Amino acid sequence: MIEANAAYTFGENLSDSQGLAQIPPLEGMIGLTYQADGWSVGGTARGAIQQTRVDDNPATGSGLDVGETPGWVTLDLHASLDMVKPFKVKVGVTNLLDAEYTYHLNRANAFDPTSVQVN
Repeated sequence: MIEANAAYTFGENLSDSQGLAQIPPLEGMIGLTYQADGWSVGGTARGAIQQTRVDDNPATGSGLDVGETPGWVTLDLHASLDMVKPFKVKVGVTNLLDAEYTYHLNRANAFDPTSVQVN
């Protein structure tokens, strides 16, 4: 079985043609799973391209973005085995290569309003 998806959002302030804050870049995944009688094994690659349209200047916009976000790709593996009906054992490894990546999100809190990028 092959599965894939992609998501893209475009946001722009119409009054000054600036990009809106916290808008994610193009993201997607592609997965491949081999299924046989009673078991399966597969992998999934997930990733996003670099986000360069940011609103990081409070003087010209909201300033809610910390900055640009680099692109990234991760690899996940998974397997399953049918045991005695109705039980199935599933195992998996997320981010197999231990890649450091950042979604285009920031966080702040009431005690420190400075936005930080979340890895």
